[in-house]
Amino acid sequence: MMKTVLYLLIFIFLSGCGGDGPTGTPLDTKERADTITSKADYIKIGAFNIAELGNPEMNKDFKTIARIINGMDLIVLQEVRDIGGAEAVGKIHSELNAIATTTYDSPLVIPNAGYGFQAVEGYAFI
Repeated sequence: MMKTVLYLLIFIFLSGCGGDGPTGTPLDTKERADTITSKADYIKIGAFNIAELGNPEMNKDFKTIARIINGMDLIVLQEVRDIGGAEAVGKIHSELNAIATTTYDSPLVIPNAGYGFQAVEGYAFI
């Protein structure tokens, strides 16, 4: 159920990111390419499955993770553990803001979205 809601929210978000032509009809590929004038016209979305994020037995290099995801407009993290996951997301968020040119908003953690290997897991959005 939670995955369905998540996919629906992402679909609604992405469908609102497109542009319509002056008549309200969707722009074809060439027209869309002609209207893009800067990097600000793009949205960069990254989804990352970080195995057992929050499991204290799985050491994670939060600085490296932050360097990889830096520059994305929307970041989705999967396999966020129910215990320790929110803290791990907080560490990634702190490392990300330490190197980013603009500040990332506080992360949204959705716990208990499903069951992983020996634990309940969820998602996080930054």
